[in-house]
Amino acid sequence: MVRITADLIRKKSEHNEGTMADLEEITLHQLEIERIENVGQLCRRLRILYLQNNIIGKIENLQHLKELEYLNLALNNITMIEGLESCEFLRKLDLTVNFIPLSNLEKSAQNLQHNKNLRELYVVGNPFSDWDGHKDFLVSQLPWLERLDGTSITKSDRIKASQRAQELKDELARLVGEELAKAAEAGCKIASLEDEGGTDENEHAPYTPELRTEMYREMAEEKAEKEAREKARQPKERDFDQEHQKAVEAARAKQFFPDGRVRQCNEAGLDFSFEEDKANFYLRVQIPRHVDTSLLDCQVYPRFVQVVFKDKTLRVAVPGGEDDEVLSSQSKCERSRTTGELKVTLPKERQSEVLVLGERDSNAMQVAEREARLKAAESSGRVRRLTKPTSLADQVLREAVDLRTIYQGKENPNLDVSHEGAGLKAISHVNTALERQLAAESSLAVPDLDDDDDED
Repeated sequence: MVRITADLIRKKSEHNEGTMADLEEITLHQLEIERIENVGQLCRRLRILYLQNNIIGKIENLQHLKELEYLNLALNNITMIEGLESCEFLRKLDLTVNFIPLSNLEKSAQNLQHNKNLRELYVVGNPFSDWDGHKDFLVSQLPWLERLDGTSITKSDRIKASQRAQELKDELARLVGEELAKAAEAGCKIASLEDEGGTDENEHAPYTPELRTEMYREMAEEKAEKEAREKARQPKERDFDQEHQKAVEAARAKQFFPDGRVRQCNEAGLDFSFEEDKANFYLRVQIPRHVDTSLLDCQVYPRFVQVVFKDKTLRVAVPGGEDDEVLSSQSKCERSRTTGELKVTLPKERQSEVLVLGERDSNAMQVAEREARLKAAESSGRVRRLTKPTSLADQVLREAVDLRTIYQGKENPNLDVSHEGAGLKAISHVNTALERQLAAESSLAVPDLDDDDDED
């Protein structure tokens, strides 16, 4: 069953931004509440309180609600009107369809004598409402009422009720005695039927607050079972933070092989690359840009880097072998907002000396000494040989053709190259060659053809 707690009140006071101290109205209906509690201590400024359609059996714990004006307790298990003496500003009380018996009517009316501001009272549906004189009795006991069960009370109704006050009291006492006798007789009859075992106990059992409470509890159990079945069919809610933390702990437990080597892996199949300069290594990992950064965990160790993406692990060793280590305390991790790429900057513990090849040295002795130092450094692992890319001008000069080295022979009589200092001079003899060919052709004796011979 539901209890009235601070969390429930705060949830039901969303219209007041969850503030309870100055809350003036709250609705707690249809929640299977069995007892009134905490609302009087937490919400002392309440003016309107809705508690209808629950299984509340007693009006209690409302003594702090000095400003309460409207209380709705319809469709509950109330058996007596009580506990409202401190609610001096109460103007409207709704007790429709409860279990106030005829035997408690007089006591209930006496308990309302302190509520002089009460103007509206609703009691229809209670067991005592079967008595035809209950309205006149209440009007005579509470002369300040203006409406009873939605009907206006006129001046003549008050006069008539006051005149019959004593008569109504006597009649009420007689009816209460008869009711108690019938209840005792009915109880004996039910007990005898149970002993005989000839009928179902619920067939002759009266509708009481206890029976209604039991019925509501069974309904609550069925409702809870139904909700449990529906929840079991729904996808389970995942705690991504907890899953990520477990994945990080599992990855840390599997960092090394038994022989001490780093256990490299790429469980998520991420694209990554290493870059290097004189001072740093750079690890670039391609992470989907829509993945939240909170699902990433990057740990830098002296010999390797570990990135946990969701529950998958990327673990790669630092290039260069076990002798090359990085300063994990000075490492930096960055992520691109545009592409989602993860960049990890790894400062080297021992920065390598870089020797650029391709430069000329005028002194051969210095070149030999440098080569010796380079070989010694390479053997110790402190130096990595890099090649400096040539410039565009050097590449053009290297690929240029020296025309002075072209072979000049008789196979090319039309071109004669002579050297004049540092430059080149080409002389063409095309016209001379043509003249020689024409002279040779003219020296040949070729007879002319005669037209007469053709005719013969």
